[in-house]
Amino acid sequence: VVGEAGEGFRVFREDGAVVVEARCDRGMLYGFFHVVRLGEAAFTGPDVVEHHAPATPLRMLDHWDNVAVHEVMGQVERGYSGGSIFYDDGRVRADLSRVEAYARLLASTGINRVAINNVNVHTREARLLTDGLADVARIAAVFRPWGIRVHLSVSFAAPTTLGGLGTSDPLDPGVAAWWRNTADRVWAEIPDFGGFVVKADSEGQPGPFAYGRDHADGANMLAEAVAPHWGLVHWRAFVYDHRQDWRDRSTDRARAAHDNFAPLDGRFARNVIVQVKYGPMDFQVREPVSPVIAAMPDTRVALELQVTQEYTGHQKHAVYLGRQWSEILNFDFGQVPLPASPAGSPAPSPACLLYTS
Repeated sequence: VVGEAGEGFRVFREDGAVVVEARCDRGMLYGFFHVVRLGEAAFTGPDVVEHHAPATPLRMLDHWDNVAVHEVMGQVERGYSGGSIFYDDGRVRADLSRVEAYARLLASTGINRVAINNVNVHTREARLLTDGLADVARIAAVFRPWGIRVHLSVSFAAPTTLGGLGTSDPLDPGVAAWWRNTADRVWAEIPDFGGFVVKADSEGQPGPFAYGRDHADGANMLAEAVAPHWGLVHWRAFVYDHRQDWRDRSTDRARAAHDNFAPLDGRFARNVIVQVKYGPMDFQVREPVSPVIAAMPDTRVALELQVTQEYTGHQKHAVYLGRQWSEILNFDFGQVPLPASPAGSPAPSPACLLYTS
C-alpha cells in the first residue's frame, strides 16, 4: 500500500452492506469519507471491490498566518480572504471550533500535515517554538483526531534570538545542542509533532550563508536534532538575492534556486525535504517547471504550489489553478526509497506535495 503508515483502503459490498477495510485508523477515515462522497452510489450498482491509496505520502498545507498582525503583510501574508482561524490579537484563539471544522474538511480531501505559521517568521511567531508551545499543543490536539500532524515554521536565528547564544552557526556545537534540546521539548509536549519548515537566506530571513556555510550544513544540523523523533525538516529552496537590480544581468533570479541547490544534491540528510516552488520564479501567472525538481535525483524534493491567488486575481476572481498545475506538472516525479525504521515507528516520507496558502 502506498502512503504514510498504510493510508490506503479497500471498499466493497458484502451481504448488502458496504465494508471499508484499512491497515490503520487514517485509512479507515479516508475510506469512510470516500463512502460519503459516493453517496447512494455506494449502495447501488454492481458489486465491485475498490482499492485506493495516496500517490504521495505527504500532503501538506503551509499556512502563512502571523500570530500578531504584521504592519505590512497583515495577519495572513498573501491572504485575501480574511483573518487567521488560528490566531487573534497576538495569541492563539481560545475557541478553536473553526479549526476543528477545518481539520475535518482537510481530512476529507486527504491532507495529512499542516504548518500553522508563516515561513517569514517574525518576532512573535518565533516564540511558538518556546513559550508558545502549549498553545501549539492545543492546535495539534484539534488536528490529531483527523489524522493531521502539525508542523512549525522556525527561524534559523532562533538560537540567537530565543536562546541567547552569540551565534546561530550550524557547525557550532552549542547551536546544535540548543536545537536538540528544543526538539526534545517540542516532542515531549507534542509526541506526534511533524517537524520544522525553514525559509533561510531569502528575502531577509537569516540563514547559514551568514557563517560561510551552505544550505546542506544548515538543514542537516536541524535534521540531526529532530531525527530521534522521526521528525522532518522542510527546507525551502526559494533562495535568491531580493535586492538585485533588475538591470544587473550578471545574476539570474530564475536560476537562483538551481544554482544554490543543484550542487548540493546527495548531501542532504534523509529526513530533509527540499521544498521547491513548481516554477523557477515565484508563482507567476504562467511558469515552466523548475529545473531543481529534476536536478536533484539523490535528494528528497517536495513540490510547492500556491493555492492563494496572489497573481491570478487576489481571490476576487474565480480562478481554479488545478487545471494549470495538471497541464504543467503531469509527469511522474519518482520516489526515493524509504530508509528502514524501527518496529512501530513511522519512517520519514519521500517526495510530497505542499500547498502554501
